[in-house]
Amino acid sequence: MNGKAGSEAHINAVEKMTRRNIINELERVVHSLQESPVRYLFRWRN
Repeated sequence: MNGKAGSEAHINAVEKMTRRNIINELERVVHSLQESPVRYLFRWRN
């Protein structure tokens, strides 16, 4: 059952894709905040 739905390999692959998607979305949010006027509110942290 190499990679078939429900197999350990398949579940691991889905978990990795989910984590990657979450990381990508967080990176987009961070970039968006860095480019927005809101960043000036947090300038004291830099």
